[in-house]
Parts: sequence; C-alpha cells; structure tokens
Amino acid sequence: MDFVRYVKRELVHQNIAALQIGLGIGVSAKTLLDSGFEVDIAEIDPVIYDYAIKYFNLPQPRNSTLTFTLVFIGDGRYFVEKIASNPSYDYVLHDIFTGGYVEPSLFSVEFFTAIKRILKPDGVLAVVIISVTQNYVGHPASIATKTVVATLKKVFKNVVCYLEIPGESEQNITIYATSFGDEIEFDFKQNDINLKDEMYLRTRKSFSTQPRLELDLNGVGPISDNVNPLKALQYPSAVAHWKIVRKVFPNSLLWTEYF
Repeated sequence: MDFVRYVKRELVHQNIAALQIGLGIGVSAKTLLDSGFEVDIAEIDPVIYDYAIKYFNLPQPRNSTLTFTLVFIGDGRYFVEKIASNPSYDYVLHDIFTGGYVEPSLFSVEFFTAIKRILKPDGVLAVVIISVTQNYVGHPASIATKTVVATLKKVFKNVVCYLEIPGESEQNITIYATSFGDEIEFDFKQNDINLKDEMYLRTRKSFSTQPRLELDLNGVGPISDNVNPLKALQYPSAVAHWKIVRKVFPNSLLWTEYF
C-alpha cells in the first residue's frame, strides 16, 4: 500500500507527510520513512507498536535520521477527527485488519470524509482490505467489499482497486482514492531507495502491469454512521478466521480465552 507515493499528483511537494492508520508490523511505515517521508502513526494497540520496534526494525521516534512526527496510541478515528490538522497529509494509509474483522466505524462516509479533510488537495488515500472467506470485506465478490468501495466513491472523485494476486479470489485488495484530476495514474519511472531490494523491485514491476479490479456496484449503497451493515456482513469471516487459528494453535488456552 506504500505504492501511494507512485500516484501522479498535480504539484511537486517538499517535506512529504504520511499518516498510517493501523501499523501492523510497520513495513509500509518503514518503507515511507526509508523514502525520506515524515510518517505519523495511529495505532490502537500499544503491543503492536512495541513489537514492530522490537522485532521488525521499526525506528523509534526521533532516535534516528528516520523520524516520526507523532505516534498516537489510540483510536484512529479520534486522531483523524480531533487531533490531525487539515489539510496536512500527502498520503493516508488505512490498514486496520485484525482477527477476521475490521472496525465498521472506520469505513463510513463520515470517517472517509474526515480523512479527505486532512489530505492535501492532491493527496492520496490507500485502503487495504483483507480476504478470509467469500463473505469477508476483502473478497472481490462480497457485498462487504462492494459497500466499502461504494462508500469511498461517495466521498472521493477517483477510486481504483487492485488485487494482490490477480486470479485468486481470497487475498488482499488495495484501494486508492483521490479528489483531483480525471483518473488515478501511477508513475513507476521514478527511483527510490527501495529499488535496492530485489523482492520490492519485482513487486513494483508486477503491480505496474496489473489490471484494475472492476466491481459491479449496482444497487449497493454507502456505509454511514447511522446505517452500517459491515458488522453483520463480517460475522462469517470472523468465525472462519477463528477456526483457522484454532487449527494452527489447537491447544492455545490464550487464544480461546482471548476470543
């Protein structure tokens, strides 16, 4: 999802700033840092942030030449609506999957509108949704996936979707959204430090030739704070995820108690 920086923009910007909502192991945040961008993080779980530093080489704030402006441990929606200034970000990365479930309030028209407010006029939003079953948000045929895309189209002028592995039905889907220009285009001619990584180079080359995912949104409405079907739509995926982990950790008392 850090390919947001390859989206063609209207202006040439200095001091590029990005916001990562949902850190994971910190791969995208570190990639943007390696590219010389300032990166803010909003992560609800302090353990995830600590582990990203301890086990996955995420730099600590202001302890190296790779710096974060801010690390916010708490609700990403609260950060966007109450703390972030507008418009302040070139890129927002939205990646909040956890346990076969995503928080429905982070996919509403109201929240995406708040993200649009903190983006610069030619800023770019990237949203990752992850597939587990046909009913899950990330499955290209699922109603949940279509409602997320319909919601983004309600807020942003241009919205495009890409499958991580074309031809596979259960996988990551990355959605890019902008409010400028007539369409979203990528410029893969530019160089960056990550091209020293052979795997990254192969991934970038593969992405540059991928067809976009086209979804039939006929009859699909957007998600709002008042009408949000995402929780119910995700129930089968949460159960499927639970069953998968029970197979991987059959004797894990911790997992059983946690869920």
